[in-house]
Amino acid sequence: MVPKSNNCDKPGLLEYLEDLIGSDQFKKEIDEMELRQNSLAQEKVSRFEKLKASEDQLLSLEETKNVAIKYSQLVVT
Repeated sequence: MVPKSNNCDKPGLLEYLEDLIGSDQFKKEIDEMELRQNSLAQEKVSRFEKLKASEDQLLSLEETKNVAIKYSQLVVT
């Protein structure tokens, strides 16, 4: 969250609550996990795009496969 106070000498409400609750001691870990979450989200989007591209390629090959199956059935009979 964005600090409520713009003055460095006078803490805002958010800083006060962080001190009171004790979440300020986990600030570094929270930031690291946020960066990791963002990178994993980007990786997820990338993999999803690859999946969609693969599905499109598979669908384009489906018609050719069906023609080959029909041809092989005609040749065998």
